[in-house]
Amino acid sequence: MSRDGRCARLTLRGDVDLSRVEELERQAELAIGDGAVSRLVVDLGGVDFMDACGLGGLLQVRDSASRAGIGLELHGVRPRVARVLEISGLDRIFEIRPDSDPLDRPAW
Repeated sequence: MSRDGRCARLTLRGDVDLSRVEELERQAELAIGDGAVSRLVVDLGGVDFMDACGLGGLLQVRDSASRAGIGLELHGVRPRVARVLEISGLDRIFEIRPDSDPLDRPAW
C-alpha cells in the first residue's frame, strides 16, 4: 500500500483469487481504518486473473470503504479482468478508470 496525501493505493499483481482475498481485505482495512484517507484506489494493472473470490473481495472492500465514507476506484483494469467485471455486472457498481499509476510500486 502506498499513500499520497488523502489517497491510498493498493497495487495488485498476478492472480486475485481465494489465496489472495484475505490479504486484499486486510490491506484495505489498514488503509481505511486510520481515517486519514478520503479515497482508495485499487490498481489492477498487474492483475492477470480474477475469479469469483476476487470479485467478492472487491465487493467487501467497496462496502468497507462506503461505510467509512471513502471513495473507491479501480484503476488499470486489463481487458481480461474488465470482461469478468462486465459479465458479473460489477462494471456498473465500481468506478473504473483505465489509467494505472505510472510509477512501478511494489505489490503485496
